[in-house]
Amino acid sequence: MAGSPIGLSSGNNFLFCPMTYRSEIDGLRAIAVIPVVLFHAGFEFCSGGFLGVDVFFVISGFLITSILVEELNQGSISLKQFYLRRIRRLIPGFLFMLLVVSFFFLLVARPSQQESESLSNSVLSSLFFYSNFYFSLNNGYFASSSELTPLLHTWSLSVEEQFYLIYPILLLFGFKWKNKSPIFLISFIFFSSLFLCFFGGEILGKWNFYLLLTRAWELAAGALCFFCKIKNCRNYPQYFFDIISLLGLILILGSFYFLDESINSPSLWCLFPVTGTILIIKFCRPQGFVCRFLSAKVLVLIGTLSYGIYLWHHPLLSISRHFVIHPFYLDEDIVILSILLTFLAAWISYFLIEKPFRSGAISLKWLLVPFALLLTLGFLPNEISKFGLNPRSIVFSESVRDLARDNYDSDRREKGYYFGDLSQRKNDLLLLGDSHARMLMPSLGELLELKKWRGFHPYEKKFKTNFLAINPNTEESFLKAWHKQIKIDSDGAKAILISFRHSRSKDNYFYDPLLPDLPQVFFDNFESSILYLSSLVPKILMVAPFPESPYWGPNIGRSFFQRENWFDTSVSKYISLHQKFLNHLEKIASVNSSFEIIYPHHFLINQDAHFSYYFSGERKSVIPYYYDDDHLNKFGCKEIAQEIISGIK
Repeated sequence: MAGSPIGLSSGNNFLFCPMTYRSEIDGLRAIAVIPVVLFHAGFEFCSGGFLGVDVFFVISGFLITSILVEELNQGSISLKQFYLRRIRRLIPGFLFMLLVVSFFFLLVARPSQQESESLSNSVLSSLFFYSNFYFSLNNGYFASSSELTPLLHTWSLSVEEQFYLIYPILLLFGFKWKNKSPIFLISFIFFSSLFLCFFGGEILGKWNFYLLLTRAWELAAGALCFFCKIKNCRNYPQYFFDIISLLGLILILGSFYFLDESINSPSLWCLFPVTGTILIIKFCRPQGFVCRFLSAKVLVLIGTLSYGIYLWHHPLLSISRHFVIHPFYLDEDIVILSILLTFLAAWISYFLIEKPFRSGAISLKWLLVPFALLLTLGFLPNEISKFGLNPRSIVFSESVRDLARDNYDSDRREKGYYFGDLSQRKNDLLLLGDSHARMLMPSLGELLELKKWRGFHPYEKKFKTNFLAINPNTEESFLKAWHKQIKIDSDGAKAILISFRHSRSKDNYFYDPLLPDLPQVFFDNFESSILYLSSLVPKILMVAPFPESPYWGPNIGRSFFQRENWFDTSVSKYISLHQKFLNHLEKIASVNSSFEIIYPHHFLINQDAHFSYYFSGERKSVIPYYYDDDHLNKFGCKEIAQEIISGIK
């Protein structure tokens, strides 16, 4: 680890303190990695724990700059030696983690075909350090599916590796450009990247989170921190450095506690942990209490293992979520076990893998073995998974696939989804609602195609939640625009089908409706909208609330920690929760002959008057009805779709 420069000449000659180990930086690494682990473990008090990665980026920018500039000060930078050191430092533990996690997941977790293929893509993109691009295309970091993706955390490692490839060359260019220091170039990178990330939330969407371009300012901040000089530092009293470094620690810890995913990271909010990190690096002094705190043996040990902790924590937590009834509600004992295993794996990795490679005791040539195995795994995931415990059948894989990733088996265009017989010129069925409407499209599409009918689900941004017209707070102008659009879309249609989410689950049991105390104006608006829709088409079909499952569809059949007595899945409980809304639907049906109700729970009841979440399919394999906890898959929608189509003439 490097000290700070004490002087800066007009040319390329720099004066430096001797390279010294700074234990407080290891402590700072611990302060960064612990919240990351707690965040992914689901601890609510650490809602901003993901910002620990931002702290790591600043530290990396500072340390890499100090290493490169010291080499330059001694003569010249050897890019070959720099990259070899980075390989020895990062790759052995990384490949070890990839190998263990990937083979364990394929051979023990019994993944479906889609899960196996997703893992293989993650492995290949991680191996070649473009996983940040891969996940930009496939996963939002804060999306629900991210907690089930074992290698999602490799995005930040890809960002760092891309930085290591580019930065030394830029630094050399900065020094040689007109014989100046690289401060101007690094400052340009800092401000342009910060500007891009500020506007990136709107322009780039989820790409904003993953790209080096929008993260470079954090790395550049660390580099600028190295070049920044504190004038007359010996004239300042110790308490001055104590106060500033304490402020830095407060900024970092406060960010972890007070901020959350709503800040659209990276954004200007990230200046808090970034600034805090810079203040600690620059103002922390050995005799100060912040330095003594960060230099505590336990924090230094955790900081020393921080790379391994970061490598192992997310895969272990993620894979644990594949073995429980519902992945987003892990028991405390499972969380604690996963965290303990994380520290154990990090310790093993550091002392048995990372240190021997870093010291040169083991040749880098041995890395070719795990690299070749991971390439094989990346190209043949399904073949490898067949050697595991009870691999999933093709039928199961088809049933749990994420239809949203496959356009819901429809033709999605700018204005919405078309399904059924796409050769038809008009819409025979207009589908209104949210994801509880879209999940019906694959099954409806097959039946519509047999009838030579076309279905359409409008999805323009301004009508994205296209049944908000029933909301009591809906503006009159929106309501008129919505009515106008629906009239155009339903011209010549035989029916309008309405399906949207009415309820939610909490802690894996049936909970309250989304709007438990629906005001009368809600029902009045709803009834008014139904009356208007009835004037447009001969038939209005309304899907009643879907039962929400305590089970996660893909986890059925491999849940090692199930406790089925936790849940009340009775039909009577479901009806009691939705009684007010069901009564209102029946009231409308009694006075409107064109309005018909489809009851999903009629198709999902077993002999004990509880809901069936799966059935035994071919070869006695368990096939779930649900994709997740509140969306039915193609099998679950099949009979409901048949009932819907039979009601249209």
